[in-house]
Amino acid sequence: IVNTTKEFERQQVALEGIIGSAAKATQVFGQLKQMALKSPFNIAELTSFTKQLAAYNIAVDELLPTTNKLADLSAGLGVEMSRLILAYGQVNAASVLRGQELRQFTEAGVPLVQKLADKFTALNGTLVTTGEVFDMISKRQVSFDMVSQVLTDMTSEGGEFYKMQENLNNTIYGQIEKLKELWTLALKEIGDGSNNIIMNVIQRLQSVVKKLPALLDGIKVGGFAYIVKQLLQLNFGAISFARNLKKCSGIAMKLKFTMKAMTMMN
Repeated sequence: IVNTTKEFERQQVALEGIIGSAAKATQVFGQLKQMALKSPFNIAELTSFTKQLAAYNIAVDELLPTTNKLADLSAGLGVEMSRLILAYGQVNAASVLRGQELRQFTEAGVPLVQKLADKFTALNGTLVTTGEVFDMISKRQVSFDMVSQVLTDMTSEGGEFYKMQENLNNTIYGQIEKLKELWTLALKEIGDGSNNIIMNVIQRLQSVVKKLPALLDGIKVGGFAYIVKQLLQLNFGAISFARNLKKCSGIAMKLKFTMKAMTMMN
């Protein structure tokens, strides 16, 4: 519970730093949690993808739609998301599609040239060949917006990668991953509800650890009597601390059998 809560907090703080708004980061993080339930990617992975896209200066309002469409492509093509993010981010940074990024998309399995030819044909009302698209790319005439729109078309209704994450999520593999994600989110909710307890325990343990050097020095001089005296003076709040530990222990016992079941599934 503590480790899960710690990781969620770390991810959210990192997201806040990149986005620059705590409120917006909280909103995005909440939407990512919902997205994770329909995706073979877990919340930590989706958050990482979003942070990478933000680092490429993708607009805040476009972070979730972009994460979603690239994740659909990744799920459908069976390629690492990082490869698609790299190509997409570099096109965004350059504002145009260059040969380097075209090669990255092609090697990942994205039929970008043909899709661009189809898009230009539809827009112009006349046939645009793949050869002409190559020529346009060499002349830096294919904009980032056009590339983004083509990828959106491929992952929207009617496109071959539409809801590909959900389709993969409905397989046995996807359902197992979803169960794991539900488990993680459940631990997060428990951690949020127990946050004050966890913080109280941690802070009191920190207080004891800080006093250990002085305690050890005193033991050398005063022996057991010194230990008793110091424990009485620590104002450790033993009763409160014990209650908090008991609550944490109770939570752990309730989750024991579920944890065993998850271990067996792995």
